[in-house]
Amino acid sequence: MRNLQNMQVTLLDPNIQSQRELHDLSKRLARGLPGLTGNSLLLLRLGVPTPSAGIVFPRELQKQMNVQLYLDATPGKHFIRHKRPSTGADDNVGNDRSANGPIYRLWIARTPVPQKHAIIDRLNL
Repeated sequence: MRNLQNMQVTLLDPNIQSQRELHDLSKRLARGLPGLTGNSLLLLRLGVPTPSAGIVFPRELQKQMNVQLYLDATPGKHFIRHKRPSTGADDNVGNDRSANGPIYRLWIARTPVPQKHAIIDRLNL
């Protein structure tokens, strides 16, 4: 709550050693933060501070997050896929584009105004 009052950003810089650790951390964060899971994943990926705690991943972790955006998959609907790392891949941090994972609906309109504007600017919507 203190971060909200002071408008501060909490730079979350965990010691990530593998793609699986990054996937698990981002999954737990997205599910544990207030709001919708897809929106939380999008904020973490774009580097927009989350509305509840002002959490931001460092730019390197943002780039390594294995997510795929489906913007306007159907009229007015956006989705995000949180790709799981493949089991046969090496354990170094990196992107595996062949992996699959759950798809979450994005509700950009339901994010608070500062985050909504940042998302729109960064995605050029």
